[in-house]
Amino acid sequence: MITNLEILNFLNLINERLGRAYRLSGKNPLPKNFSMDKNLLKERFYLNQMAEKINYPDFIYQEKEKIKNYFKNSIKNIKKIEKIIKNCDFSDEFLEKLQTYFEIRLEITKILIKEFKNQRFDEKDAYQEIYTLNPVLSNLMPELFSEHIDVKSLLDDLEKKYQLSYLEKLQIIEKKQQKKNQQKQLENVSLESDKNLQKSKKVEKTKQNPAKIEKNLKKNVKIKENKPNKEK
Repeated sequence: MITNLEILNFLNLINERLGRAYRLSGKNPLPKNFSMDKNLLKERFYLNQMAEKINYPDFIYQEKEKIKNYFKNSIKNIKKIEKIIKNCDFSDEFLEKLQTYFEIRLEITKILIKEFKNQRFDEKDAYQEIYTLNPVLSNLMPELFSEHIDVKSLLDDLEKKYQLSYLEKLQIIEKKQQKKNQQKQLENVSLESDKNLQKSKKVEKTKQNPAKIEKNLKKNVKIKENKPNKEK
């Protein structure tokens, strides 16, 4: 099997389990015409940054078996949505984004459900794995974990909501970055100022040295002149 490095690297950016599955079995949830351009890569990096802050749902603090049922609910709901999603009024680009997201989320959720029996399994980490696949969609569709959902209501204006939410989160990231850049600039200015101050002191010290040397010379000469000569 020939491994496409673009696909492998992009899958690893989303979730390392996906990259591992692709490397071992060739399983690829990305679109057939996938090509990793700059815009797609930039969007992925932004999504990863958007996942830094997570508000966990109440069910994640319940008993393990109950939490597992919520994960199973999400699988049933996603499969239900996948059957009708093509009939929704979405752009081709957003439809492809949704289809890819749901396929990836199904894959990850199925793997996580199998790991519930592991004693070291952490339910919060599992939820985080799903959330980080796409934080914007995770926030817009928390109902996917519910036993009963209104699919029509969930999908209404979803594309518009997604765009608005993504831009809002992007602005927060950019503001944080601007603040970091400004802080870095201030630190650089302060550092440069300190360097200039040290340089100025060094120059001033150099200027003072000749005068000091001359003064010491005169002092030495005066001492010699006043010193009595020894008789032969």
